[in-house]
Amino acid sequence: FKNGEIAYITKRFDILKNGQRVLKEDFASLSNQSIEQPNKFYKTNGSYLQMAELIDKNVRTPLIVKEKLFALAIFNYLISNGDAHLKNFSVIDYLQNGVYQLAPAYDLLCTRLHIDDGDFALGDRLYAGDENYESYAKYGFHGYDDFYKLGEMFKMRPQRIEHFLNLFTSKKEQVEDLVSRSFLNDEMKQLYLKHYYDKLNRLKTSYKKEYGVI
Repeated sequence: FKNGEIAYITKRFDILKNGQRVLKEDFASLSNQSIEQPNKFYKTNGSYLQMAELIDKNVRTPLIVKEKLFALAIFNYLISNGDAHLKNFSVIDYLQNGVYQLAPAYDLLCTRLHIDDGDFALGDRLYAGDENYESYAKYGFHGYDDFYKLGEMFKMRPQRIEHFLNLFTSKKEQVEDLVSRSFLNDEMKQLYLKHYYDKLNRLKTSYKKEYGVI
């Protein structure tokens, strides 16, 4: 502002050019959870699989929307976004005809730069019991096979699962370039990349490939 105070301006995606607001529902609302209920963990009470099941119930073209959710799941993990809870995912009806799509992604940030949080904001992570899957049981973290399993649970085709996993693990140079040109100071840039490299190595780790299962 004129007095030197810093402002942040963003364009809302739920308002049309004519000023009309479009119907948007976050996944906490879709799962009938809200702040009015006694459950104080309503924002984190769920998993990516549960969100996919809500998409199946509420969206006419669920597979397309679930693929976008799958991509977001990988991205949030890769950048250490521990704030990806149910209220930070929404469906939106731009045409106002009952045909919902996944809202543009929002609140995407590396929370690990600020707090020592977990890998997921969602209490059940990818899906309830995913810590018992053979890959996680061996390595102690979510790797390639864990996300591949999630894609299968989404009922995605194998080629599409591999496409997204390979896409997000092949952008190292682009990520390094973006971080180098960011407004982070040098110390934060190195810390950002440290967390990114850690998750990148995890996503490239495959129990099945290592032991010739596939």
